[in-house]
Parts: sequence; C-alpha cells; structure tokens
Amino acid sequence: MGEAPPNGSETWCAKTVNGHEVKEGPFVIYRDDGSKMIQGEYHDGKQSGEWTQWFDNGQKASIDHYKDGVQDGEHVGWYTNGKIAATGIYKDGKREGVWKRWDPNGFKNWEETYKDDKKIS
Repeated sequence: MGEAPPNGSETWCAKTVNGHEVKEGPFVIYRDDGSKMIQGEYHDGKQSGEWTQWFDNGQKASIDHYKDGVQDGEHVGWYTNGKIAATGIYKDGKREGVWKRWDPNGFKNWEETYKDDKKIS
C-alpha cells in the first residue's frame, strides 16, 4: 500500500530532452486536504490525452482532451451540483461544431455552432 497523496502539491515525472528537463507521464495536483484538483498526462513536456479537473467538493468540474499541448477533442463541463454545464469539441485549440450549454437545474440554455472558433449560428 502506498503513501497518502501529498497535501497541496504537484506530482509528476520528468525526462531530459535536449539537455532540458520536461514533464513526462502522469501529472496530478492535490489540494491541501489531499483531494485531487487536476489530473492528466504529459508527453515531451506537452499536455496529452484526457485531463480532468475537480471542484473543492469532489465533483468533477471538467474533462478536456489535449494533443501536443493544445485542446483537441471533446470538452465536458459540470456545475458543482453535478449537473452538466456545457459540451463541445475543440479542434487545434479552437471551438468547432455544435456547443451546448445548460443552466444549473439541467435545463438547456443555448446551442451554438462554431467554425474555427468563430460563432456561425
């Protein structure tokens, strides 16, 4: 059995690339109470894959996806009460396609369509 998570700190691995240390592999930031705040992965010093953030109450705040350090893929966000807040897609760091948003009670507020991070409808 391992040790408890460090209070209020980051944990990550590193490797050396061209004489410089860069983050590589799992990355986690913990709050002072030991709960997770952010969890994701690095590859060659850049955010990669799925990244999750949590609110202070332990509820998921968001899930995002990264490729070579840039948001790329599905975004899902929640309110502190666990209700979904927003969904959409990022492509090369820009909003793309249909984005939907809900109010804290779960009622859909709006739907917008983006192309290259510009609202088109």
